[in-house]
Amino acid sequence: MGRHIFLLSMEGPDPYATVGGLQVRVWGMARAFARHGDTVTLTFVGDPLQPGRELLQGVQLWRWSQRISRHNPKGVYEGEEAKLRDLAESWPRRVLEDGIAPALAQGDQVLVQSEDWQTVPALTNLADLLAQEGLSERVPLLYNSNQLYGADRIDWRALARVARVFTVSRYMKMRLQSYGVDAMVVPNGLDPEAFLPGDPLLAAPLSQLAGKRPLLLKVARFDPQKSWMEAILAVAMMKAEGFSPLLFIRGDSEPYGDEVLAQARRSGLRIGTAAGRGVDLVVHPRPIPPSQLRSLYRIADAVLAQSEIEPFGYVGLETMAQGGVAVVGETGEYYARHLDNAFVVNSGEPDEIVHHLKTAISRPDLVAQIRKGGEISAKRYDWSHILELWADRVSYVTGQP
Repeated sequence: MGRHIFLLSMEGPDPYATVGGLQVRVWGMARAFARHGDTVTLTFVGDPLQPGRELLQGVQLWRWSQRISRHNPKGVYEGEEAKLRDLAESWPRRVLEDGIAPALAQGDQVLVQSEDWQTVPALTNLADLLAQEGLSERVPLLYNSNQLYGADRIDWRALARVARVFTVSRYMKMRLQSYGVDAMVVPNGLDPEAFLPGDPLLAAPLSQLAGKRPLLLKVARFDPQKSWMEAILAVAMMKAEGFSPLLFIRGDSEPYGDEVLAQARRSGLRIGTAAGRGVDLVVHPRPIPPSQLRSLYRIADAVLAQSEIEPFGYVGLETMAQGGVAVVGETGEYYARHLDNAFVVNSGEPDEIVHHLKTAISRPDLVAQIRKGGEISAKRYDWSHILELWADRVSYVTGQP
């Protein structure tokens, strides 16, 4: 007798299904369960060219909606509405017959957890099937809210009747209260890989390009809430004051990226590639390999991870795991303590960001303290520790050991 956990998410480990923090969360959590000894099945909208089912790093992957994805090759959220309907219509019966029922028959404890608003119809449809089969008491359903986007599309009252709602920060718990939801808080965790040294050779060209100039890094979706404009203006202000910073960025393919680069040009920043000279802003055109990204987190003078609204803040925590210097906001980033393990902005205004960057340049003693404090804090968020919190919360809400 063991425990079988069924996870449902739009995003997953395939590059096709990788967009942001949701992929980091669900793939990290799935592998952490597997290392713990649980049987784990992760359903996600995966690469249409990969096998429909595959065992990877101890996790059983079910790639869903591949027929639809073949006609939408740009990524997981292209053709989103059709994929949502497919999940809601086809996944509940399949997971019950091919997954849940066999697991129960062999005496396993079963639990289902879905992630973000897109999965709610599928979860509620599964709840109806379980009720029809008399299995509701044996299969607890959990729903985790990672962000506010799409919250207005959820029938929260109907969801609360069939599932217990979780979320990733006290900030998110507070925001969900406006929908009449009292969510349980369990923060995100970090993979063991997040603490491994990066490959310095992969970051060396950028370090050489920066030379003695302050090297700044921003990795985020091109979304207004990620405070791109504030970061650009802060770099322009630093340049005007003679600090000559070099900002290295990686966004995504969203159109807002064009607005960000247009603002950089208006602000007098010279845009180029990592191989160029005499540039202020380096735009990386491709996804950054994890080993390279870890190295960049460590060598950067500051990682600009601040956002207007941040449900949790994975980049800031990943930076701290590498002993990097994170500049974060103060919405969901409860792991951050100003001048102890990070720089925490209150206003988010460009001049406040500049103030912190100038402090980082002029106070190497403080920066050393922040780097050390960040490493210590990040270790508390290793998935092995977070799963203990998760298990305690789940035991309370389900009544199961």
